[in-house]
Amino acid sequence: MLDVKVGTRLWYPLDTEKKITNHVQKAKNTTTQSLGLRLHGLQVGLSSRIFHSKRSQIYRADEDRFEHWDKHWGRSLSSDSFEKAVYLFINSSHSRLRYPIASALLKHLLLLRYIHVSSELFF
Repeated sequence: MLDVKVGTRLWYPLDTEKKITNHVQKAKNTTTQSLGLRLHGLQVGLSSRIFHSKRSQIYRADEDRFEHWDKHWGRSLSSDSFEKAVYLFINSSHSRLRYPIASALLKHLLLLRYIHVSSELFF
């Protein structure tokens, strides 16, 4: 699972000034402003035993523990670590699925970029 938030504007025009300020600051401190994307969660199959819950997490059978990659982790990513996280997601898939996953992800990102550049919608 890869949960990606798309866009550079996190606030709504009817939000309070305080909320707008908070969201603008959040965008500046994350990849939201620099990339127009932010990972909100990531779950990959690093072992054969994966359990799902409300938070993005993986179960590592060899270490008998869960590792959480949630929205707080996503907010801490830089542009470089964002790229590494997407690479991890794509490469953790079964080899037959890697190309279709990467292709679909790229197709959707290019479509969103086209919509963003060619419209007056707020992202």
